[in-house]
Amino acid sequence: MEEKLIDLDKGKTIRLKKTAEGDTEILEGEELSVETDAVEEAEDEEVVFEMPEGDEDNEELASLSKEEAQAYYKAQLQKAKEMEEKGRAYLADAKECEAEGDFRNAYLSFKEAHDLLGAEPEIVVGVLRNATASFTEVENLQGLDAYVSELSEMNDEVKESFRTEYGEAVKETLAKINEERDPLKEKVEQKREARGEKFGRAYRKATRNLIITGSVSIVFLILTAVFFNLVYSRSDQLFLLLGIISAAVFLVSLIVTLFFVKFFVNARNRVVMNADNAYSNDGRRLNVLTEQYEFYNSLANL
Repeated sequence: MEEKLIDLDKGKTIRLKKTAEGDTEILEGEELSVETDAVEEAEDEEVVFEMPEGDEDNEELASLSKEEAQAYYKAQLQKAKEMEEKGRAYLADAKECEAEGDFRNAYLSFKEAHDLLGAEPEIVVGVLRNATASFTEVENLQGLDAYVSELSEMNDEVKESFRTEYGEAVKETLAKINEERDPLKEKVEQKREARGEKFGRAYRKATRNLIITGSVSIVFLILTAVFFNLVYSRSDQLFLLLGIISAAVFLVSLIVTLFFVKFFVNARNRVVMNADNAYSNDGRRLNVLTEQYEFYNSLANL
């Protein structure tokens, strides 16, 4: 028996099986890689459907009549063919734009081709190449990590071809990034260390003051509760007086504690912000350079 696979849509394929009697059966299949030129060949063949039984994922298809199923699959075949043709048109346009030096439109057309045809090596490399002007640009790299990931999962022959053709350009750009990144990183770390010592002292002092005033507040709150609970245990007003004094001290210490809470929060925020590059101009620039470095380093290590 002769079999061929046809990709109907993302995540769906069908199996065309030529029987010994010369009939063609189209059976719903699992996810499989296919050759797209099978679409055109399948259009001229008579299709006979054998719907899978007991498949919960295909209840809707299983309820169709043979005529309805045949119409459905033919529509899917036509859709696959149209997507293939549209994707190839985008790919041709991308190559034309790139040949004319229009990298922006070439990049956009390669992306459209990728969406329609999938992660073909030529397309993935085309997206990366035109987004970076042949791996020389370092700005606007957002969204390209997914394409690098796809490239890293391709076979060794594809990766070796990439290294041979673009390896030197990638290394040169990586070296250029490091020329700015390395000294800036050292500068940022030095400033962070200097600020960190100052902010650390303030944070420790604020923590100590908060613990002291908070402890005093808790102690006098407990004393206030105890003294007022003992008011009727004596005939004089001693415990009432002590309770009033304890309550007054508690209120004062509570106000002071809340005052030190503000200092504690501010001191802690400075420590946290000092550890984050996003809160300084040099730090933000370092973050950008680090993203660029990681992108080109992943390409260099394919």
